[in-house]
Amino acid sequence: MARIRNLKAVSKHINRHDPVDAEYTIQTVKGENLINLITYGSDKCKTNGTKQTLLFDENIAYQLYKIFQSVYGFKD
Repeated sequence: MARIRNLKAVSKHINRHDPVDAEYTIQTVKGENLINLITYGSDKCKTNGTKQTLLFDENIAYQLYKIFQSVYGFKD
């Protein structure tokens, strides 16, 4: 599991990947709301076990929210 502590924009080429399933949980730990995002292997993988788990606190969630607003034009 990785708890994201910092986000910064970089310029890198992105390849399209096969879609995968994901789940999320929301928990309060020591008074802090955390979002846990879990992705699983693609259909091509022999096992569909957990592939990546990312943990977001309020600060990182807000940064992602602002990025999504900027890229996709989401409105409040």
